[in-house]
Amino acid sequence: MQHVAFGQTPLKTTRIAYGCMPLGGSWDQQAINQETKDKAFAALDQAIACDINFFDHADIYCRGKSEQVFGEWLQQHKTERENIIIQSKCGISVPTDTTPHQFNFSYEYICNSVDGILKRLNCDYIDILALHRPDPLMEVDEVARAFSDLRSSGKVNWFGVSNQSSSKMTLLQSALDAPLVCNQIQLSLLHSDLVSNGVDYNISGRGFADDGILDYCQLNKVCVQAWSPLARGFLSGLEADENNPHHERIKKVQDELQIIAHQHDTNIAAISLAWLMRIPGFVQPIIGTTNPQRIKDAAEADKVDLSRDDWYRLFHAAREHRLP
Repeated sequence: MQHVAFGQTPLKTTRIAYGCMPLGGSWDQQAINQETKDKAFAALDQAIACDINFFDHADIYCRGKSEQVFGEWLQQHKTERENIIIQSKCGISVPTDTTPHQFNFSYEYICNSVDGILKRLNCDYIDILALHRPDPLMEVDEVARAFSDLRSSGKVNWFGVSNQSSSKMTLLQSALDAPLVCNQIQLSLLHSDLVSNGVDYNISGRGFADDGILDYCQLNKVCVQAWSPLARGFLSGLEADENNPHHERIKKVQDELQIIAHQHDTNIAAISLAWLMRIPGFVQPIIGTTNPQRIKDAAEADKVDLSRDDWYRLFHAAREHRLP
């Protein structure tokens, strides 16, 4: 698999990342059982076999169990640590009996979260920490102080965000002395409004306001990390129920994917991911499956050279409106 520069960092990453959210099995407080651990280890082994070197976490995934399982796997593969890139995210505070669901970018919360992340991952440091979702109460100087202390202590090397607009990124970047290196956003053929925004700008009745986040990221060499790039399986072959309000559009996209996949002698998941990777700048799909075969299928995207015509055929199929 190709290894490319990760934005303004010295890191060399694979164009596809592995999303570790399902590794912990369940989102309850039950202990990790052996079946879950075996399944997670098999998935991680397959990702390594496919030469994927970027692993994405968040402290809330399966209530921390996903990081814990990965940490146990890493203990058995210590020689891999310097060959892989580990990213985690923090900032989503799980509700309790006394506190509501919220986002928390305070200095103490960020620093304490990183300590928990490192403990669960069995790591001395993580390569990248991203803020998970926007916090309306974010104080940029407080975040900057947390980032500075985490970096100077050697706990985190680089920082990014998740699900944030260009204006939020501009505000936060104004207080930082190092670049934000990634923004993890929902992006796929079936969730492509961020791509359509620029096309539909100033078109009557479309109702889009162009935030310009993709342009911002390209201009500032920020990696766009696409979560749910296969639309929960619909872009890798899962059939949509006829009661699904998007059934016809999903079927139309799947039919076009099948045609193009056949032409490239590959599978539709690979074509779906190649469509994202064809977008200018650096779009890195984050695949999230524990099925080894599906990991292999997704990894084939790195070999696909999708033409402009094929890209637009898929874009036409996925859009709810005709191109203007």
